[in-house]
Amino acid sequence: MGKQGQTVKEVWSESDIDYLVKNYRFWKKEINRLERVLYGGSSAMGSWGVAQYGIDAAMPKGSSIRSAEELKRMDVRERGQIERLEKLRTYVYALEIAYNLIEDEQLTTIYDCLLDGMTYRQIAEHLSASKDYVRLKKQIIFSQISQNSQVSTILTYEKFAV
Repeated sequence: MGKQGQTVKEVWSESDIDYLVKNYRFWKKEINRLERVLYGGSSAMGSWGVAQYGIDAAMPKGSSIRSAEELKRMDVRERGQIERLEKLRTYVYALEIAYNLIEDEQLTTIYDCLLDGMTYRQIAEHLSASKDYVRLKKQIIFSQISQNSQVSTILTYEKFAV
């Protein structure tokens, strides 16, 4: 994800998805930390990216984070923290959406274990399978995620400065 004028990554490879999954737990903790620093508490992730319908969808909305005037008064570090928070929220949200796109129950279990930070050995013991089996299934999962247009759309979404 780049700043204005930079190119935005449009194709997410399996290795990109692997990087995102490996950092998922850290990013969840970092999101909570940044929310505490910026807002004094954390917000529920269930409200991120929630679609609105009817009259709510048609009504104008203000910034969900800070107004333009507040952003002008903020120091450089705070603005950077807000941008970083939004980027990390996007990554975490995309990974959690991907969870619902996996149809096979065993693949869902493996993906869930990977997000929890379990090693191949731990996952293999949990499934009563081999590490090679887990590695193969992980490649299938990451291939499905990287080819999914919904996940790509979320990951390539770029919000320009307010």
